[in-house]
Amino acid sequence: MKTTIEKDYHFPVLKIRGDLAEIKFPIWADLKLDGELCFLEIKNGKAMLYNKPKYGRKRWDCEITKQAELLLDDGLYIGELYYGDGKDVYELLRHKVDDNLKLSIFWSKKDLSLLPRFHLNTPHQNPPLTRIPRWKVKNKEELGKLKKKVFKLGYEGLVLKKDPDLWFDGQTTKWYKIKREATAELPVIGFAKRAKLLSLLLGHKVGENWQPLCFVGGGFSLTEKQILRDVLSKHVIGETKDAYLVEPRLVVEVAHQGIIKIDGKVHSLRHPIFRAFRWDKAPEDWHLEE
Repeated sequence: MKTTIEKDYHFPVLKIRGDLAEIKFPIWADLKLDGELCFLEIKNGKAMLYNKPKYGRKRWDCEITKQAELLLDDGLYIGELYYGDGKDVYELLRHKVDDNLKLSIFWSKKDLSLLPRFHLNTPHQNPPLTRIPRWKVKNKEELGKLKKKVFKLGYEGLVLKKDPDLWFDGQTTKWYKIKREATAELPVIGFAKRAKLLSLLLGHKVGENWQPLCFVGGGFSLTEKQILRDVLSKHVIGETKDAYLVEPRLVVEVAHQGIIKIDGKVHSLRHPIFRAFRWDKAPEDWHLEE
């Protein structure tokens, strides 16, 4: 694979802003892979891959572009660039210039019939270039079954579309994202040094020791952040390069979109958002009215 960093190009980026409460059936549903938006442009039979402009990476002379030159006509194709099974964007970030990167296309005005469909059950066996699975969903019950299937297989979610041929530079309320969400209760073992208001460091036990898991700052009100910072600041028991450490007395419930693992070990949570908190076996001086 050959790559270069350039930002002298621009392709239309559609931002999805649809409200799930306003869905009307029937509707089209595309599989949502956990990767990066990528543009495939073919000119005079030669293919080039472009990341979103803010990343500015161009790729060519790889299995994706070779298959594109064999199977597709000149034109613009938009898809999700991914690595492995398409379930972990962090795997992609660790393999940004790997020859084994793959692309699954979800939009083009050109014919995609020669491309194989992405196979959900054996994603590692998919060829470098596929088209995204698409289903026509008739009602809420069918959508529920499809969501259950996709989430059970470990995928990020679905993109619902009233008009799958729509694409332009700007925002649309005619497409909707559905992402899997789980909840977990975890203790606060510290807070970030550099955060302007508050970013809590959540931990989990490995053996007998507390290990840092991730920071969470989203979902708190400004008042909650200020109160928690004031309380936690009085109970610092140590520090690391990035955080002040406290006793694990505050338990936070967070919603997240999955557990990130590296080499089979729990590493972090994907997009944690605060939902609620409680004090666990807290002495009187750990109350919010201080």
